[in-house]
Amino acid sequence: MIVNFSESAPPLAALIVSAITGQKLNFAYNKQQQAPVDHAATLILDAKRNLSIRGNFTIAFYIATQLDKKHQLAGADSEQMAQIQEWIEFASVDVQSCGASDMNQMDVIAQRLNWFLQSRTYLVGYRLTLADLSVYEALKNKRSFVAYRARYGKELFHLNRWFQFLETNAIIQENVSVMQQAIKKKVSTDDIHKMNAAVAKSSSSSGSGASGDSISGDVNLPNAEVGKVCTRFPPEASGFLHIGHAKAALLNNYFARKYHGKLILRFDDTNPAKEKAEYEHAIIDDLKLLGIKPDIETFTSDSFDICLKFCEQMLREGTAYVDDTEKELFTEEKRNKIESKNRNNSVEKNLQMWEEMKNGTDYGRTCAVRAKFDMQADNATLRDPVLMRCKVESHPRTGDKYKVYPTYDFACPIVDSIEGVTHALRTSEYNDRNDQYYMICDALRLRKPFIYDYSRLNFNYTVMSKRKLTKLVEMGAVDGWDDARFPTVRGLVRRGLTVDALRNFVLEQGASRSIATMEWDKLWTLNKKVIDPVVPRFTALPKDRLVKFHITDGPAQLETKKNLKHKKNTSLGEKDTYYYNTVYLDSQDANAIVDNEEITLMDWGNAFVRQITKDANGNVVELSGVLNPTGSVKTTKKRLTWIPANDEVLIPVKVFTFDHIITKAKVEPTDDFEKIINQDSKHEELSVGDFNLKQLKQGDIIQLERRGYYRVDKAYENNENTIVLFNIPA
Repeated sequence: MIVNFSESAPPLAALIVSAITGQKLNFAYNKQQQAPVDHAATLILDAKRNLSIRGNFTIAFYIATQLDKKHQLAGADSEQMAQIQEWIEFASVDVQSCGASDMNQMDVIAQRLNWFLQSRTYLVGYRLTLADLSVYEALKNKRSFVAYRARYGKELFHLNRWFQFLETNAIIQENVSVMQQAIKKKVSTDDIHKMNAAVAKSSSSSGSGASGDSISGDVNLPNAEVGKVCTRFPPEASGFLHIGHAKAALLNNYFARKYHGKLILRFDDTNPAKEKAEYEHAIIDDLKLLGIKPDIETFTSDSFDICLKFCEQMLREGTAYVDDTEKELFTEEKRNKIESKNRNNSVEKNLQMWEEMKNGTDYGRTCAVRAKFDMQADNATLRDPVLMRCKVESHPRTGDKYKVYPTYDFACPIVDSIEGVTHALRTSEYNDRNDQYYMICDALRLRKPFIYDYSRLNFNYTVMSKRKLTKLVEMGAVDGWDDARFPTVRGLVRRGLTVDALRNFVLEQGASRSIATMEWDKLWTLNKKVIDPVVPRFTALPKDRLVKFHITDGPAQLETKKNLKHKKNTSLGEKDTYYYNTVYLDSQDANAIVDNEEITLMDWGNAFVRQITKDANGNVVELSGVLNPTGSVKTTKKRLTWIPANDEVLIPVKVFTFDHIITKAKVEPTDDFEKIINQDSKHEELSVGDFNLKQLKQGDIIQLERRGYYRVDKAYENNENTIVLFNIPA
């Protein structure tokens, strides 16, 4: 069956119902010059008899009731069906009849929905129905609702929750995108689906995209067109990238590759006091480490002239003013919704004060340019935000050319728009600033990128603030930005986190907007899954816990045998195992052995312990016994690691383990930061390891049998050196 539609009445609800139920209807764009007077979508049931159904919601209801009963989109019983029909009438009459500027009627509609949804997830029953789809579509297409929500959004908690829930539904958003593309290209939705499927198949077979990755709960960016998507990653060069930045970079890269678009790396250098070239180089290196190669590299400072031009335009048009209010009073007035004394300055006075700012005079430094938005707004970011401020520091790239610099909030929408960004992905902590972002675009008559919010990555016992991380470095609480206790990309990699595990973790979290503080265990568990099948096994024992085991029938001279580095992965090759008539055991193992017990020596065989010597405290200090060549590992309870007690084939090993650098699970703004720093979070243990460890290089990851996973932080270089291993959580 065919559904004909026109640009003025796209049957989105019908298309979504068709997608959910799996009904293969052909939604064809009506190219005829003589479209029906009301432009309503039409479902052709029988062309010969001129039998059809008209109207988006009517078609959707027909699909749900006559073509599909499984999904119950039209209700599970007659009672629900009646409720759904009532909501469809509400959407088609009450909402659609609301004028573009009729805020009073929209207030009635929004308040009714917010009240109704206070104890409900869905409008009818406990699952998605046509009621939700119809009301959502009607609201989404109403300018008055967009404006009302922007102003009173915080008061509509329940309505917002419901609306955002549908906004992030993958099927809904995919079909919103398909319908928009079909209208733009004036083709059927089938053609768009086929084109997207072909691109996806090509992407999969060519190995393009985010290294073949897929994102958890995969979402489609609204209004995204294949080949036209442009995302950006805008770090400030004031520190090293941490895991939160890594999530942002990986997500932006993922969507750019998914849609065969572009990724811009843009350094946000709007604050000359914080920018350092060394951090720019570090960020580029960190992105390489993450496997991210931006298509374009820019700096916000490249657009300073444009920002100044736009600022002056707003001053001349009266949508901005220069304010010399003292900082404390400025903060108090903003909090109490009090207009500044300068808000109604004349254009001439504003331009005069602006010149003082541009020249960096003593008076100019007391001034700031503010947008003239809405000082009565509940959203504090709309209360005349600062656009430009005066700073006399020399800029790393522009030197002393400028004395005024844009704020990030002013520069971001401008540069996003002029650089061609289509989708601005940023963490949900910026939610309150989204309206400000769009108001700046409106004031300057700029194209609006689509803002897509996702949750910030938070971890227990961790700080992500650059200011706090910098403080830890400066006070010597850590060894540097790459300290293994740091959440920086370099610190985590140095600790032993693989880039594959980090990428898998981020993509598994997906672009979810659910805010949660996570445990580190999940990340390290993913890391273990990556490394366990591919890392070689070696042996090292703590130096202060060595106990000799004399094997009377063992070889008097060192003997060598080849053994696999990994029993289940022969591709890793072999290692040399040295056998000798005296070996070292770990004292913890030795103290658990009883007289005449048969044990298994890993990579050797079974042995009987015939004699146990203990000290005055009852601790085992020496053992002796004999080999049992015919013994089976299946008959023993203990499989013990060992190393030959011969210095010729042993090397010194330093093993480091780490605790959290912060002692409190969740750091509050009111906490005395220095009092919650763990002063004993790095522990060193001297060990003795087998000779194979000499072959390892810095960065290699291994497993020490029965001790865990480790990364080589410092390789063994000569007989006087020591290999340094960092413990990897698992």
